[in-house]
Amino acid sequence: MIHFRPVCALLFASSALLIAGCADDPWEDTPEFEISVLAPRDEAAPAENFLTDANFLMWWNVLGPIAPDKAGDIHAQLIRDENVICGKRNAPKGARWYRMLARNEGPAGIPGQVDFSRFFLDNPSAKAPSVFYACQTLKCDSEYNGLVLNVGSRGKLKIWINGHPVYSYEKGDRPLKPDTDKVDGIVLRKGYNRIVIKYLDNEGDYRNNRKFCLRFTDAAGQSTLIR
Repeated sequence: MIHFRPVCALLFASSALLIAGCADDPWEDTPEFEISVLAPRDEAAPAENFLTDANFLMWWNVLGPIAPDKAGDIHAQLIRDENVICGKRNAPKGARWYRMLARNEGPAGIPGQVDFSRFFLDNPSAKAPSVFYACQTLKCDSEYNGLVLNVGSRGKLKIWINGHPVYSYEKGDRPLKPDTDKVDGIVLRKGYNRIVIKYLDNEGDYRNNRKFCLRFTDAAGQSTLIR
């Protein structure tokens, strides 16, 4: 049985989600290696065409491979409370956690690209189309309203922020490009914000192309920095 403090008496849907308004942060005790920090607005670089890895979320815990449901539905729940997982969760049978800091160097590097293919190239279970999860906690110095979530991926993708679904891509294979899709009206609260990505392999050479990228801008397109 789960007990809640009276000050946090909120209605939960299917999992123990803590919504802004309670005194405690639900992911305050997440491992330190999972926490990135969104730079204050006065530290963010001016809006420009040139982007670097520092504009993207690059530090992730990646979990996989996990067999998808027979229909290949990105919305089919495969593990308990998948929308709020963190690296402290025990990996299901056949899967494991990988900690990674993605870096893109050289003329062929795509800024912001998170390529986790290398972890699974020799894994027999990942030779078939698979599902993977990536998660981190983003710490903010203040509340940010009206942000834009910029997303790109090779495979199908679903994203939750603080347990709430904010984006999904359910179509076929596509080139990885930063800012392919944009979601307006994103709110990041002061303190800790849980970011969870669910990735499902698409057709094509998916074993060598398990990639995504994610960053936030303000409504005017000004880049944020992640440190």
